Amino acid sequence: MKIIVGVSGGPDSIALLHVLSKLRHRLGLKIYVAHFNHGIRSEAAKDQNFVKTFSKQLNLSFYSKKEKIQKKNKSLEERAREARFAFLCALAKKTNADAIALGHTQNDLAETVLMRIIRGSGLLGLRSILPKRIINKNAIIRPLLCVSRTEVNKYLKKHKLKYCVDKTNSQQDFLRNKIRLTLIPILEKNYNPNIKEILISLSQTSSLDYEYLELQGRKAFKKLSKNSVKLKSVHLNQKNFKNLHPALQRIVVRLSIENVQGSMRRLTLKHILEIEKLLKADSPYGVVSLPQGVEVLKKHQDLLIQKSSH
Repeated sequence: MKIIVGVSGGPDSIALLHVLSKLRHRLGLKIYVAHFNHGIRSEAAKDQNFVKTFSKQLNLSFYSKKEKIQKKNKSLEERAREARFAFLCALAKKTNADAIALGHTQNDLAETVLMRIIRGSGLLGLRSILPKRIINKNAIIRPLLCVSRTEVNKYLKKHKLKYCVDKTNSQQDFLRNKIRLTLIPILEKNYNPNIKEILISLSQTSSLDYEYLELQGRKAFKKLSKNSVKLKSVHLNQKNFKNLHPALQRIVVRLSIENVQGSMRRLTLKHILEIEKLLKADSPYGVVSLPQGVEVLKKHQDLLIQKSSH
């Protein structure tokens, strides 16, 4: 089995790489180390060399890419994440890898759930980070998702492993940092000392419930949709669509968008509510523009999800 391991050089990814390296012969793994240098921090080159040296010590293939990230119309954090993900997917295609492994832990899971609640999320978003996901035909796995950050630190100390320290993690410019450094400690001290466990449990429960809804939604999608592979579009009959339970309607819409753009990345609850408003409007015509050039058209009795021609 071929695996791409995304390694920033931080404690979580170093622990993940070390564990997988120790297990590679037993599990039959072919490991490729991938490091993305986004050029944001002055220590970026030093981190890249550190990961390269560590990979060499483990006798593993090392790949890297340097790309200066500009803020533009998106947050710097979001653009860096998208560029890194694109690099990992391209490398997975080049090496014909079976999966991309990332070093997210239980702490990341709890922080993401809280972040989704603050920003506004439905059941889908509350699932937060999944142990395994298929995105654009790439299997994304997170082997450390059942492990706490404290356990990771103990592992690093036990095996005397060095790692890089990202100074921006202590800055509160990003929402995730504010949640980790300020909000969670306040919640632990003043409301519930087990808040992280509560958030993780919420994620797991939401994931289980959504899994069943998605199963029913896929059955409905298969029954209702008319797909055009050539035009990358999905046609839904409004009358049949409106006969579905509202929860299934939302899932069918999400699956339609996924069918058109290859994923549901950047699709939010706000977009779903805009589509629902479009359907309830008296006018037989209307359009909702979505991220990544996707549009939802209301035309007579049909609902058309397609790539925008503009």
